[in-house]
This record gives sequence, C-alpha cells and structure tokens, in this order.
Amino acid sequence: MTSEPTTLHRPGARRAGLGAASLRAVANAIVRRTALWKPLVRYDADQRWFIRLYRTADVEAWLITWTRRQGLELHDHGGSSAVAAVLEGELTELWSDLAVPAEPLRRRRWATGSVQALGPGHVHDVHNERATPAASLHVYSPPLTAMTFYAHREPGLVRLHSEPARGPERPALEVA
Repeated sequence: MTSEPTTLHRPGARRAGLGAASLRAVANAIVRRTALWKPLVRYDADQRWFIRLYRTADVEAWLITWTRRQGLELHDHGGSSAVAAVLEGELTELWSDLAVPAEPLRRRRWATGSVQALGPGHVHDVHNERATPAASLHVYSPPLTAMTFYAHREPGLVRLHSEPARGPERPALEVA
C-alpha cells in the first residue's frame, strides 16, 4: 500500500486524509483477497447490512450490501475522501458536491468492478434499483466519524442532520 503523509492542521482538527491513489490501492488489496470479505457478505431484505473490515489511524474500509430498493439518502462523509468499489451487482448514485450545492443532482450507475473516487465534499444517495443484490467496499480517509444528511430542494442542497458513523466491527484485515 502506498503511503501519503498525514498531518494535523491545528490542535483538535481532523487528520488530513490519504489521496485517491492510496485509497484505490487499499481497496484493490481488499478486493483481490475475496477469501477475506466474501464469507462476510450478508443480504438482509429488511435493511442494508454493513460491517467495518479494516481500520488504522489513516484509513478504514466497510463492506456494505444492498438488496432491491435499499439505499442511503443524500449524505456526505464528514470531510473524509473515499473510494467505493462494487463487488457484486449494480448500484445507482445521485450526487452533487458541496462546492456547487445549487446544481441539479447528477445520476450514474456503478457496475460490478467499477471503482469511484469520492472527494471530501461529495454528497450522494446510493441505492440498489435492481432485483439482484449488490455488495460494495467503501474505503475512507481519514476514517469516517460522521455523516451529514441532506435534501435536494430549490435552490440546492439543504442540510438536515448529522449522525456519528459506527457499526459492527471485526478484527482488522491484513491487506498489505
């Protein structure tokens, strides 16, 4: 895994995150080792399922599964950058950026094998429109601490509320 420097901006500030190339390297290392994540895939028809796979001071990775019509409404990643890799199935993303909050939401499909780089100002709604379940890997840097949720109304993004990011954990995977 490539290492990029992380620094504190000021006392109490969040650490600077790894860049897109390093996040892709972490994601690719995990994706290649299917024996580590594949047994953890669970599809729950009632709710989106997720588990934190890996965490260091600079990066963390989550496995998320999605059955038909499951999603997560418009949200950011609390200033973290991310890479999302689709492991199985297909996901749909509606997205914008906090730098241009008045623009209309854009739409794109994430097919199996696709990897999306998401900057710290990225706001998106991710969901599964297909009957086939989907699984994705999300790698964040710095580690995800909170998400803010939004509505998209005229003239653009409207902040609704923030929530801490937490979920079931397992021992860190060795991905080197």
